[in-house]
Amino acid sequence: MIIQLHKNISTEDLQSIFKTLESNQYSITQVKTQFENYLVCIGKQDLDIRIIGHLKGVKDIHRVSDNYKLVSRKWKTENTKLI
Repeated sequence: MIIQLHKNISTEDLQSIFKTLESNQYSITQVKTQFENYLVCIGKQDLDIRIIGHLKGVKDIHRVSDNYKLVSRKWKTENTKLI
């Protein structure tokens, strides 16, 4: 799942989101872009996204059901280029 965070999220709110996800055995990668902050979460356990969506600091949430989530054509439109 991909969680879009509010720009001015507090440290306490971010820790609360991490705690909720980690207690459900999700691994979390924080991604900061020029415009937004995201959490990319990978786990095998089903989780009702409404629980996460209602946490303070969460702007939007997307469930990704594809295999190979981080390289899926759903999220990545260009071919990977070897350098």
